[in-house]
Amino acid sequence: MKEPEKPRAEDKICCISKLKVFLLALSLAFLGKTMSGAYMNSMYTQIEKQFNIPASLVGIINGSFEIGNLLLIAFVSYFGAKLHRPRIIALECEKEPGSLLWIFVMVGNIVRGMGETPIMPLGISYLEDFAKAENSPFYLACLHTATVIGPFLGLLLASFCAELFVDIGSVGADEITITATDARWVGAWWLGILICALLNLLVGIPFWFLPKSLVKEGESNEPEETTEKSVAPLQENDRNETKQTMYEIAKDFIPFLKALFHNPVYMLFICITVLQFSAFDGMISFMPKYLEQQFGKSASDAIFLIGVYNLPVLCVGYFSGGLFMKKFKISIYQAANIAFWVSLLEYLLYFAAYWTVCDTSPVAGLTVSYQGYVVSCVCKMDMEM
Repeated sequence: MKEPEKPRAEDKICCISKLKVFLLALSLAFLGKTMSGAYMNSMYTQIEKQFNIPASLVGIINGSFEIGNLLLIAFVSYFGAKLHRPRIIALECEKEPGSLLWIFVMVGNIVRGMGETPIMPLGISYLEDFAKAENSPFYLACLHTATVIGPFLGLLLASFCAELFVDIGSVGADEITITATDARWVGAWWLGILICALLNLLVGIPFWFLPKSLVKEGESNEPEETTEKSVAPLQENDRNETKQTMYEIAKDFIPFLKALFHNPVYMLFICITVLQFSAFDGMISFMPKYLEQQFGKSASDAIFLIGVYNLPVLCVGYFSGGLFMKKFKISIYQAANIAFWVSLLEYLLYFAAYWTVCDTSPVAGLTVSYQGYVVSCVCKMDMEM
């Protein structure tokens, strides 16, 4: 049987270590992943208009991404760590077919959730395994930076696409009789999906050429005994993995899950994630529609405003949170507790918006009669004169 490829400390690509190439590729994958998510979340109102579906169904389509993610996340995190992680990340499941049927959009969103599943758990574990302990926080900071830039680019792309008519390319500009502020306007939501899909396809390519394992960062071939000691455990692990059957790998899966569910920090993190997504996803998905209908903003302006108001605050949160933990030497358990209570407060503040409403603007034939609306307008004009 052919022996597994030996990891070498001097392995480089264009004078750059393979770990840094992996970091760059993973950062781009995080950027593409968050860009796609922000774009899709901000375009649901356009999809609602395109297919003439109720807002409740839009919520189901929005949640379909998490459905696809949940179907695979536990299995990918466990089994993927024992297999070739870079190549699993490279699989391009980002196929969202442009169709006139909303069901295809939902199926595409489920597939997108499946495709993005390996990026975070396998990518971070690969970095942690082969990075220096002192370099690991910097590498994770690079990934977090990408997760902030990604939504910003996604919202900019959504704002741009929302200004383009949905049938761009097949309908001439002179044939369009409505403007972007018209309630009947539907932006070219499908265009950004194609752009995001192409980006995710391209960022997945480098992962195919990265090895299954590397030598721990900072270790070199000098002296020779040091390299032999560092490489030997990795070679032994590779031999053991080739001897393991899938049944032997799978039999520890249930005990692995039980151990996770008994981990207080992990369970707190799960609660934090649920609270944050419950609050933020609802806001970013339906706030554009509210701004359009209540304040007469175009879809493009509404999406842009959401990005301007929210993304700088996220950047400040990342920065101040890191300084706070460093200054007061917060432990992981303490950080999880603080994050839980802050996330709960955030959720309650978002939920309080349920009682914060504005007066409905009069709409002839909907909230007032045509006759009453005309009379009120005439009276108002007379008073102004």
